[in-house]
Amino acid sequence: MVKGTSMKRTKRILLVAGVLLVQASIADAGLFGRKGDAAKKAADAAPVSAIALSAVDVDGSRVLLRTNGAPAFTSYSPAPGVFIVDLTGTSRENTAVVPAALPPAVTSITAEEVVEMGSSLTRVTFRLAEALMPEVTAINNAVVVTIPATAIAIQNSESLPVVIPIEQAPLQADQPVTSIEPLVDTPAASAVDASGQVRS
Repeated sequence: MVKGTSMKRTKRILLVAGVLLVQASIADAGLFGRKGDAAKKAADAAPVSAIALSAVDVDGSRVLLRTNGAPAFTSYSPAPGVFIVDLTGTSRENTAVVPAALPPAVTSITAEEVVEMGSSLTRVTFRLAEALMPEVTAINNAVVVTIPATAIAIQNSESLPVVIPIEQAPLQADQPVTSIEPLVDTPAASAVDASGQVRS
């Protein structure tokens, strides 16, 4: 009788333990599922760059960073001869190619996507031949970087040949003026007598 009772208890314990294991595995699966859902929601909530750098144009001393929306930016100079414009929350389209012709004081311009503090942005780096501080303003869908006039620009303009017209030098007040009178074919004085008759 005791043996039958102990076997019933053992079966009951095993049954309870199995139920507990099943419940624990279901709870873990539910917890894992919630973690996966939370990660998915966080990824979906991550901001996607709706604004993009679409073109880089040069207009004289101005560089226009064109975007497909109203841009937000910060600008700074981390070192002499280096100037940076960060387009916040902006990606870079493949069409945003830097032109070959640049303002005289600019040696190169690069535009690349970077991630800082978890935020994506497009960094436009200007390499300058002199320690300059360009002026940056935002218009409709563009950031305008104006390069100040430099000695390099002046030298480039002076490299063109200068044509100076030659003017006649004015006569000095004490300089004698000589005139050439036309030659007149007249008879020789020896051929004219006192009466004014021409001698033959």
